[in-house]
Amino acid sequence: MKKVCSRLIAALTSCRACSRSKKRASSLSARSIAAFAAILVKCIAVTSVFVGCDSRQNHASTPEAVALMESVSEQKDNDRTLMVADSLEKAGVLSKGVSCFWQGYAYNMKRQRQVAQYYWEEAMKATVNSTDPTDLAYYAKAASYLTGIYLRNSEFSIALQTAMPAVSRLEQLHCDSTSDYINLLVFSGCCRAHFDHNDPTSQELFEQAYQKHLDNIRQKGNKDAYLQSPLPR
Repeated sequence: MKKVCSRLIAALTSCRACSRSKKRASSLSARSIAAFAAILVKCIAVTSVFVGCDSRQNHASTPEAVALMESVSEQKDNDRTLMVADSLEKAGVLSKGVSCFWQGYAYNMKRQRQVAQYYWEEAMKATVNSTDPTDLAYYAKAASYLTGIYLRNSEFSIALQTAMPAVSRLEQLHCDSTSDYINLLVFSGCCRAHFDHNDPTSQELFEQAYQKHLDNIRQKGNKDAYLQSPLPR
């Protein structure tokens, strides 16, 4: 099952790279990706009947599956994003944490914030003890997006309770260079400043975030390259 799915996904990502190299129209590329993703989902659904995918054991994400999720999400078809994320998890090529993140992302784009919050909470739970690099990247993303929702709702206490443990864990595992980690620093500083404008720790967090941003810009070569960098794979 995993071999079949991986081959289908690899074919899709290869087609995407080929279309880009030939500079085809973006609308054609979008239609091709959407059509191929639909075929992939149908193949997974049919094959699942024979392999019993309902067990939903947690598996590591394959690079091809993560790349496919990025491609599908770029088409801004949120229902398809939900379908593909769920199907790839069932197929055993996408971890629960990554699948939940993308489902939360799709629901957030549909403006169903409470459902998005639920899936990002599940994504954090699924990856909190993982040391897999992809899971860690999406743990940071889920924490960042979830903290953002709490702040939008003026839930400063729970936002801080979400952000600070995530910051500590990412630092301990040396995963403290992504924009999501930096966002968590900023969010933490905002929360602390809300409770005490004179809290020196909030200023330290802002300074740390600023320096991290500068480091990333230097490493990427220029600001545009840093801001346009793709999701971690």
